[in-house]
Amino acid sequence: MTKVTMMTGAAAYLLGFGVYFIIYLSSNWGDWDWVMHKSAEGFGFALIWPFLLFQYFLNGTPMM
Repeated sequence: MTKVTMMTGAAAYLLGFGVYFIIYLSSNWGDWDWVMHKSAEGFGFALIWPFLLFQYFLNGTPMM
C-alpha cells in the first residue's frame, strides 16, 4: 500500500462520513430534509463503496 492510496482512502472516508454526519444532524427539520438526508446517505455510500471494493481486491483486507 502506498501513501498516496492510503491518504486517498482516508480523505474519501472522512469526506463521506462528514457529509453523512452533517446531513444526519440536519435530518430532523421536516419531510423534505429527511428525503435529502436519505439521498445524501446513499450518495455517501456510493462514494465510499467502490474504494472499499478496491481495497478488498487489492490486499484482501477492507477498511471496514
